[in-house]
Amino acid sequence: MTAYLGTAGGARLRARRLWVSSNCRNLCHAAHFGADWAVRFLRETLGGPGVKGWRRLYLSRGDVAARRVGNEAEVMALLDAHGFEAIMPGRMPYDAQLAAFRQASHVIAPHGAALTHLILCPPGAHVLELFHPLYGTADFAMQAAPAGLDYAAMLARDWESDAPHWNDPARAEVAGSRRHMRVDLPTLSRYLATVV
Repeated sequence: MTAYLGTAGGARLRARRLWVSSNCRNLCHAAHFGADWAVRFLRETLGGPGVKGWRRLYLSRGDVAARRVGNEAEVMALLDAHGFEAIMPGRMPYDAQLAAFRQASHVIAPHGAALTHLILCPPGAHVLELFHPLYGTADFAMQAAPAGLDYAAMLARDWESDAPHWNDPARAEVAGSRRHMRVDLPTLSRYLATVV
């Protein structure tokens, strides 16, 4: 701010609207805790949720540096057989991203910012969030509940190693939030058998 305000000292300013980065750890939006009113407000602000979903989406993180699915080709081969399409939300126009979630009956994705728009899925949509074994958060699960979504999470394996220190959730102090993961295909197959 000092570059814009021209002062090296502290400054106060008043803003009509303030946008804060989601990596600000001390600031939590009410939707982070799954507040019904916050989810309703966000849905209304973004144009409302879908009414009936028909698209089965896999959200790829192939265009980012962290939490990629290392065996994505094999995962997509399995999902393709069940009618899923792969999208990269970060490479789509914003309106197309919103439309994709409004049209979704199923969403499978590694944990990431693209899941923010889950609240636009039609009620009853199935969501499977994939996690590296050393990283997890309940943020999207808490948003899915008041949105009426059928949410599940799946723990993957570390992409590079089967060593216990990369695959034991009790070792969460190891930096797993940036490591790539390997999805277990038989486990994913069992999940698909229950929801597709």
